Amino acid sequence: DPFIIESWIQTLEDFAQIKNYDYEKTAKLGITLLTGAAKIWYQNLKLLDSAPTDWTHFKAELRAFFKPDNSVSVARDRLRALKQTSNIAQYVQDFMTIKLSIPRMTDEEAVDKFLAGLRDSNARIHIKDNIDMAEPVLSEAIRAAHTYEGNRLDAVSGGSRGVSAHMNDLQVDDPMDLSVVERRELYNMMKSWNNSGGRGSAHGGTRGGFRGNSRGGYNNGFRGGRGGRGGQHQRGSRG
Repeated sequence: DPFIIESWIQTLEDFAQIKNYDYEKTAKLGITLLTGAAKIWYQNLKLLDSAPTDWTHFKAELRAFFKPDNSVSVARDRLRALKQTSNIAQYVQDFMTIKLSIPRMTDEEAVDKFLAGLRDSNARIHIKDNIDMAEPVLSEAIRAAHTYEGNRLDAVSGGSRGVSAHMNDLQVDDPMDLSVVERRELYNMMKSWNNSGGRGSAHGGTRGGFRGNSRGGYNNGFRGGRGGRGGQHQRGSRG
């Protein structure tokens, strides 16, 4: 699944930035977190003496093998079809997850797609009235959407109860949220990796690792989707 791959890469880069890792050290960390078919993929590259040793080349090879060639086109189609069915917080999460696979999307296009998926026409009007539509910024559109929903909940519930419900919707650091759990576990893996002098720890577990697989999904770490094309010398039809 291209969305899972991008989430895994972004999570790793976030931690590398916090720890001030250079590209070589980030690549070493990524290699220690590979499991399943993804680990076999990397071992094959090593046998061919073509395994990447820095982060830029590592993630490029990873994307080339596990992401289909049309992943950006597929992501654009999914974003175009996305419609809000719940609260704003859930819609924003769904929208941003898909957008991860379209790195070159401009804010102008993103705001246009974001507005099109909103179920409340009054929300679209509110956002357009509160941001600069000549030079739209996605983060400002999202903020305006949250403000609109908060005001609407206040009006319906009579104040405090609506605010409380809205704040629950906006809660980010939910301890049961999968991404938060995985980030915490990845941090623990990094500590273990540091303590072992740069070697992968046998006790790190598989959650937080990238596991290449023919079917995407969250289970014992990130799973790669169907393989697109091989690395520099290695080709394969399945991850």
